[in-house]
Amino acid sequence: LQGVVREKHEELEKAQQELRAAHDELAMQAARAADLEGDLREQSRLCQQQVVLLAESRAEAEGLRAELERVREEKDGLAEKVCKFAAELSSTQLDLKEALGAQGAAEQRLREQQAVVQGVEQLVLRPFWSPSRRRGSEDSGPGG
Repeated sequence: LQGVVREKHEELEKAQQELRAAHDELAMQAARAADLEGDLREQSRLCQQQVVLLAESRAEAEGLRAELERVREEKDGLAEKVCKFAAELSSTQLDLKEALGAQGAAEQRLREQQAVVQGVEQLVLRPFWSPSRRRGSEDSGPGG
């Protein structure tokens, strides 16, 4: 009977050791599961942050697209204005050249008329006895 008791006692100790080992293994697995659960929560939090950042990035990209489109339209409008101003400037420059040409011609006619008027003035204002009348010099009258 003692042999059976000893044998049962050894079996019980062995079963207790196996139970402790299984309990320790279960504790290690529970700790690992808790670590994995923590990692999963962290990854979930990071994924949620990425979703938020992606949404913010999309909204910012839409804003930038709208701004880019506005700038393009403004650039097109400015280019159109520049072309219009360039055409007006070209037309104005042509008008200015024509006006300068007309002014030059008018100045030339004015100089010609002034020369004629000066010639007439010299003839009219010189005394008839002036020798310069005969010679064409600009000496003054008698005694001069």
